[in-house]
Amino acid sequence: MLDEAAGLTDLCRQMLTGPLEPARLAARCLALRPGLRVLTGSPIAARWPELRPSAIRQLLHCARDLVDVCIIDLGFSVESDDELSLDPLVPQRNGATLALLDDADLVVVVASADPVGLQRVVRSLGELAAAVSVSDHVLVLNRVRRAVAGRNGGSELAAAARRFTGLEPFALLPYDRQWLDAALSSGRTLAEVRRSSPLRREVALLAAAVLARLAETAQPSPSEVR
Repeated sequence: MLDEAAGLTDLCRQMLTGPLEPARLAARCLALRPGLRVLTGSPIAARWPELRPSAIRQLLHCARDLVDVCIIDLGFSVESDDELSLDPLVPQRNGATLALLDDADLVVVVASADPVGLQRVVRSLGELAAAVSVSDHVLVLNRVRRAVAGRNGGSELAAAARRFTGLEPFALLPYDRQWLDAALSSGRTLAEVRRSSPLRREVALLAAAVLARLAETAQPSPSEVR
């Protein structure tokens, strides 16, 4: 994938004329391999008013009927305009982001593994809690580098994350710059360009951990069973 075509925005515009069905969504997605579909966003930031929260929720509901796991890459901003929120017909810049976060089963908060990144994620977690009622969230430290992590590497970063955020890092992802550049330049996944990449291995472990976490939250509690 070397070109980000308008996928999500086009679907939201089409939903103005009728409801979205799984077959229609599947036809719009790019099938990268068996079991992996990708719906691109928008190459033009100015089209954000087309991402109406109601359409986004409908699309997410449809995607859940189409695939087992739906992963959505969201931006960092969760600010809401309180005055505009009183009028549902007026678009909000971050309305789509807030709608998706509110409906998410699990939010994976990704922070840069350095002092600046940790300071920023502390503020971001506070903003997230104030903006939406997130049922479950985990913290992932990205771009872990030996020069920043220190002698003990991940243990020092994990301790700093616990101290500042109160969360145990769910994963520590190494910064595999060489193979990330190779994947980006060829428009392929990291597994395709370097399956033995340390980052690919850690991402695979993260995916397995996320699936296990979702399975746990999906199980009914003893009181519900009774």
